[in-house]
Amino acid sequence: MHQDLFHVSFWLISLLKATKKMLLILWICLILHENTSTDNIQTSEKEVARFIEHLWQMDKTRINPTVTYELDFQNALHGTSGGTDDAPSPLFKRFNKALLLKTVKTIPAFINLLDNYHSRTGIREVVTFEEMQEIEQFLDRLMETPVMQETWKFLQRKGLPLESPEEFRRLLHTLWFKTYRRKRPGDSSAFEHVFVGERKGTEVSGFHNWIQFAQLEAMKALDYRGHFPKSCGNPPRMATISFRMRDGSIKSKASMLFGTTPEFELALYTIVFLSKLRRVRFKIDSCRMKVICHSMNKQALLSTCYVTSKAPRKPIIMH
Repeated sequence: MHQDLFHVSFWLISLLKATKKMLLILWICLILHENTSTDNIQTSEKEVARFIEHLWQMDKTRINPTVTYELDFQNALHGTSGGTDDAPSPLFKRFNKALLLKTVKTIPAFINLLDNYHSRTGIREVVTFEEMQEIEQFLDRLMETPVMQETWKFLQRKGLPLESPEEFRRLLHTLWFKTYRRKRPGDSSAFEHVFVGERKGTEVSGFHNWIQFAQLEAMKALDYRGHFPKSCGNPPRMATISFRMRDGSIKSKASMLFGTTPEFELALYTIVFLSKLRRVRFKIDSCRMKVICHSMNKQALLSTCYVTSKAPRKPIIMH
């Protein structure tokens, strides 16, 4: 009799766990395929800005620009196209990758992801077992950071049904690494677009990460062409730059943060995208800026997120 009760209890517990998992999967599907206000966190721009600034202050692993790297912006570009090359030298006068790998635990796993993608839109991404393992390792490192733990608690307080860090981890996986159609089915993802960059014809789209830029510049895979005025902070924490890839494709305007950790940027973009705001003004150090996120084809798929040092009436779409 006791043995039968044990088996029934075990079966009920297993059923509850499976039901909970299915509900989470259904909720994530709603987050990604519906575009209603109930899918968003209920908060204000001021509250989100305060929390972003709190994350910045608590991110003890953020990179010291005077130790890890040195920027040489050179001549400023003017206009909107960035069509000329006014920078004879690289942007990074110094870039200590070895120190980054040693001091920031998320960066080795982050860098492992950067060569996993076809840069041309229209080519379906085939995720290998090894690449899946690299994604899992990166998410493991992310979830170990105080920044991501705080982000989970904030989103939970604001109404998202994330009862555990594991549920938040699954949401991050789906939000950032689920492939979707940009030109053809399965040819893009939010992570690829924002952090790695994509190429459409002769143009580069996305590509808003300083570590990716520094790596490719060190490998002479891109040529820095100059920066636009209004770089923010001293030393700059945010700038808008122009560059040309080795194949000739051009990024006329790329805004990016400098000296930030992967966990801070992922948290920043995730919070703003999941809010009903999608545009938030905030401040880090002496730098006032605005983060802007766009969905894909009016769905709740993250198409792009980027920062700008000025909050224009009609923000420039940087794709």
